Amino acid sequence: MGAKEATEVAGGVVIETGLRIAFATCSYRAVRVKCHCGAEKIMSLVNIRKGRSARCHSCAIKKNHKDYAMNVTHGATGTPSYNVWCNMRSRCGKGDYLDTTVCREWADFVTFQSWALANGYIEGLCMHRNDNNGPYSPSNCEFMSRKDHAALHNINQDRRIRQSELKKLRSRRT
Repeated sequence: MGAKEATEVAGGVVIETGLRIAFATCSYRAVRVKCHCGAEKIMSLVNIRKGRSARCHSCAIKKNHKDYAMNVTHGATGTPSYNVWCNMRSRCGKGDYLDTTVCREWADFVTFQSWALANGYIEGLCMHRNDNNGPYSPSNCEFMSRKDHAALHNINQDRRIRQSELKKLRSRRT
């Protein structure tokens, strides 16, 4: 039985209906469809009703590639600089970083990466905020080795301890 008129389906046109595909254990109703490129294939009627695409394999691959290409914005996902940017953003508003923010211009990774590369970032360096009470911003951040960063962090921790000890001593005096 042939279709009297072509019926549009997702990715193609139904050109023949009333087919039956038989297997050893089951059978199903099917239709012959024609992809927009002209290739034909047989699809189960159930898949047509579910709205599955009638595209041939090569057209489906091309469409998926186009969809993927539309979602790629910078192509740097997974790179060390991208990980620095993601980690910086994920720390804000949590734990010790509750009041820490990221400047507006660094909301965009490409802008952050341009700044990082222009300011000496190479793989293996970590980001340091000069003022721990300030935001992550170009005027407050720099890159340094983990060893130097740890040394600076320890100095700052020692200062905090000394200041807290001084406060305790002062409170005891009064």
